[in-house]
Amino acid sequence: MDLNEYYHHPVIRTNLINFFSGCNWFLTGGSHYSRDPTWGKDPAVRVFPITELDARLGQGPDIFRPLVTRNGVLGVFDIEYYNWDKKTLFLPAEEREFGTRDKIFREQLEPIYQVLSQTFGEECIIDTTWSGYHLLTEIWKHSSVYDLLLELGKSWRDDGTPRCLEKSLVTAYNEKIYDDLKRNSGTDLEDGVVYQQFGRVLEFLSHQIMQQAQEKVSLPVTICDSTEECLSLDLSQYADPVYMRIIRSVFSSWDKHNQIESLSQMVGKPPFLDMVRKYGSYENQDIEQVLHLAQDYEHAVEYNQQFSNCIPLAGKKTLALIEQYAQSKLYAFHQEFDKTEHDATDENYKLAKFDHNLSWDAREMMEYPNPTLLQPRNLKRLTEELMSKGWHPKHIGGMLAGRYEAEGKGWDKKYWSKYKPRTRANFWARTYAALALREKGEL
Repeated sequence: MDLNEYYHHPVIRTNLINFFSGCNWFLTGGSHYSRDPTWGKDPAVRVFPITELDARLGQGPDIFRPLVTRNGVLGVFDIEYYNWDKKTLFLPAEEREFGTRDKIFREQLEPIYQVLSQTFGEECIIDTTWSGYHLLTEIWKHSSVYDLLLELGKSWRDDGTPRCLEKSLVTAYNEKIYDDLKRNSGTDLEDGVVYQQFGRVLEFLSHQIMQQAQEKVSLPVTICDSTEECLSLDLSQYADPVYMRIIRSVFSSWDKHNQIESLSQMVGKPPFLDMVRKYGSYENQDIEQVLHLAQDYEHAVEYNQQFSNCIPLAGKKTLALIEQYAQSKLYAFHQEFDKTEHDATDENYKLAKFDHNLSWDAREMMEYPNPTLLQPRNLKRLTEELMSKGWHPKHIGGMLAGRYEAEGKGWDKKYWSKYKPRTRANFWARTYAALALREKGEL
């Protein structure tokens, strides 16, 4: 069975239709290996109306789902093994150290997986990727989970907009771009608040994971890929507008090895599959079987026929987690952060540029922000230093935003028109400032 046959098998087609329930659009990506040849020289990443899902499966592109739909918001948590220098995890078994990938899943990622499984119970899918896990839970509009998240974000500015969303982000959510499938009907502000707040709940959970799982693994557990080799609790999607973020579909192919230049020895090898490990009440404790099925299309179809339902809904277990967060010092920190208004300018940077109390490294990162201040390990290091010098976390966000908006730094204006610089800046400053406070025992 090849990938085209896999995608068009009745079991997989039914699963995909259910997985995309409530979506208005979907996105495809892939290399020359998996792209539909009729696309010609069009970009490898394309957005289509959901009505074309079946037709666009083509020769087997990777398929991605939006996080905001007619039903509400998809809560997503991305966990992965990260290595700055080596890509050995991606190599096929015959070309890497024996058992490397299986060992990382069993000995490093497993304690994190168990925390996620226990925390969300039957209210999630945990999907196995080639380098980690995606946790997915559906947050339906007007559900108890949706309403509680909305309530947590109800702190208002004088103009009636929520403080947890930057003014530029509110403007973007209200804007309708009729030739953009992702934005042609605007984005409900309530969905934007729920998305933002769920990301903060996952930040709270990340702090718990770092405490519970770190003693069981040898690699550092980090928020995003902030060290050279780590187990990354990747919250970075919550640094961007919800309409810009997607997640690889459960049951999709995984074709990165045909797109990453450093893995050129693997070009032409068939795409792997994302495989379910947990789906509601079902859970597979045999990780070796799950990893094997990622390369066996025929048996993957047989395995996947038990997963014909839609994405599990967030419920009592998720509510319990949110309520813990609402009582935490982290929530209080987030509230204070939001109430500190700061119009991003370059004034803080201009002062810091000549502040010799700051390290040469910090001043260099601010002087040359592209791409330095897009990289988590640099953002974490800079935030920690500025915090130690008495900077308020929100003013760190203001400085970062000013650097993202600065002229003459080689920024792609089209990029920053899609990914909002002030939202991105506040996310990094807030996240790593909270982590710094936690590490000092103050949070």
